[in-house]
Amino acid sequence: MMRITSLLCPVRASIRTVFCCIFLFSLPVLAHDLTENQAERAKYLETIIRCPVCSGQVLAGSEASIAIDMKKLIRAKIKSGSSNEEIIIYFRNIYGDDIAQIPPKNEQTFLLWYGPYILMFGLVAFFILRKFRAP
Repeated sequence: MMRITSLLCPVRASIRTVFCCIFLFSLPVLAHDLTENQAERAKYLETIIRCPVCSGQVLAGSEASIAIDMKKLIRAKIKSGSSNEEIIIYFRNIYGDDIAQIPPKNEQTFLLWYGPYILMFGLVAFFILRKFRAP
């Protein structure tokens, strides 16, 4: 009797190994639950949202544990139907305005957004007025 069980041990071990391999190789397939458009949105958001613990690095280039969790959260929110703006606002509410590469449009960042246009318009107006006033 002892001999039969000792012969079955390697068979059981190999069966367990096969099932473990099948499970491990099927994980990436199970994790791929986003459509192509949703995956592109996730990649875009990962390039404009910064990692809170890395110095100036975006989520796409960070391997910190919080960055990995944030990537998972982005994918979950996309899957649940949240828009890009809603996801960015969610992270801004938690981590502040510096979490996004794109600053918000508000009274504090008015000159950042519209200053170049105001400056360009002022220079064009200056040169046009100067040309007409020159004798």
